[in-house]
Amino acid sequence: MSEVAAAEVTAVSGARDRTLDGLRALAMLSVFLFHGTLTAPALVDFAPRVIAHLDTGVQVFFVLSGFLIYRQFVAAHLQRAPLPSLRRYSVRRAARIYPGYWLALGVLVALGSVTLGGHPVRHILLIQTYYSDTLADAGLAVAWTLTIELSFYVLVPLWSLVIRRVRARPFAAELGGVAFLFVVGLAARLWSGWGTPPTWVLVLPTALCSLSSGMLLAVLVSETRDNPGLARRLATLARPAHWWWLAAGAVFALQCALPYGILMGVTPLQLMRDNLLRVPVAFLLVVPGVFGDGGVIRKVLRSRPLVFLGVVSYGMYLWHTSIIQEFDGDTAIPNNLQFVVAFFATLAVATASWYLLEGPILRWAHRRTR
Repeated sequence: MSEVAAAEVTAVSGARDRTLDGLRALAMLSVFLFHGTLTAPALVDFAPRVIAHLDTGVQVFFVLSGFLIYRQFVAAHLQRAPLPSLRRYSVRRAARIYPGYWLALGVLVALGSVTLGGHPVRHILLIQTYYSDTLADAGLAVAWTLTIELSFYVLVPLWSLVIRRVRARPFAAELGGVAFLFVVGLAARLWSGWGTPPTWVLVLPTALCSLSSGMLLAVLVSETRDNPGLARRLATLARPAHWWWLAAGAVFALQCALPYGILMGVTPLQLMRDNLLRVPVAFLLVVPGVFGDGGVIRKVLRSRPLVFLGVVSYGMYLWHTSIIQEFDGDTAIPNNLQFVVAFFATLAVATASWYLLEGPILRWAHRRTR
């Protein structure tokens, strides 16, 4: 592969990961804005249709997870190398998802902000949404997405074993596998809109469109290592990042224009259609962060404030809904400032969580499994 193609497509891993941290930050900001609208009436009055779709940031998280989690497995397959160590993978994934979650869950339960109903073990293990009788339990408001993440962690090594048994060139097998998962995700979304599927279908299967989109990016990045022609084409396509983001903006504008209940009163079919449109928005936003290098957009994404927000975004995601609710209705703070105060309070708690718990445990897990 030429040095130019290698630099532009697979770039320096650290630079690309900083760009993805910036994307994480933007996804977190959009989710925070979506949940924080109840304490900022002026924001809702100003752009209700835009606010109603800002939870698209969750799909950005899923696309990023699909890329980041699958890339080591697909790289091993395309290079005909052994699968990554399952022990190392499991320890590192558990260290990433559980400690911060358990801290937030324990503190919020102790403060009375969160209740676990009659099945606390299910909430502790992050399997609560697989059971219809715990769907109504309060728990941590955002934990349903963590159950999807955890399910994806389990799926990836199993899927890698299956895809290696396909009698085809590894690259073709991987592309076919990603397409299959996307179709499964599409079918699950359609079923959820037009029928009453089993509870388990509403967990991982309905998220497979976004997750498989990220997996596709992992397949393409891994293939560029030994395919200079593909590397050059992808570098050329991804270099003008603004065109990708303009395309994402166009799909997002279509979402806002279509009939949709504003923050409430959404029909199942509206929700199904809207969720399907969120997938291309998230995919188009992430592509420039994975391929190519340079440009104003990538420079902004790699800026220190956004990278820092991306690093602590998991803690912000865990804590933000409870903190927003805590400041909602606080008569000592004007309505439209409650949102701002809640944001900085969430940032402070998430920063403490990262430096005192999440970061040290992740470093320990990497040392133990090096």
